Amino acid sequence: MKEYFYQGSDGERYGPATVEMLNQWAIQGRITNDSWVIDAETEERVWVRDIEGFIKAPPVKQVDPPKRSTPLPPIENHLLKAVFSCCCCCLPFGIIAIVYATQVDGHRIRGDINAARDAADKASAWANAAILVGILSSLLYVLVMQGSNQHVYR
Repeated sequence: MKEYFYQGSDGERYGPATVEMLNQWAIQGRITNDSWVIDAETEERVWVRDIEGFIKAPPVKQVDPPKRSTPLPPIENHLLKAVFSCCCCCLPFGIIAIVYATQVDGHRIRGDINAARDAADKASAWANAAILVGILSSLLYVLVMQGSNQHVYR
């Protein structure tokens, strides 16, 4: 009875294996019709599909990812407002807004809509707080500077 060796993708040599054992490996999905084996007697490479008595291995089935029954709802991530508030208003609050804004799309893609909405709300709130702090600090600066210019030069 002829025997064969199979060299796997890991570089290891398996066998010697009889045709019955090659058939078992094909059923298990370890080899395919397009696999090479090495004849134990002649050390020649042979296609598995050309060996007499080899059953054709079942084709490997491609599994499609599950399809969503409903499309994901669009959720505004407020990233533009967060970046603006970080650059122009209040850096610490703006950074927090950017962190939350960047989390929105990840939650949405994973299907966690509640977490995506929560992150979007937090991003908007922190960006609004940064803008408010920026406006108030600018007004305070103007008032302080105006007040310091009240002394009269003679």
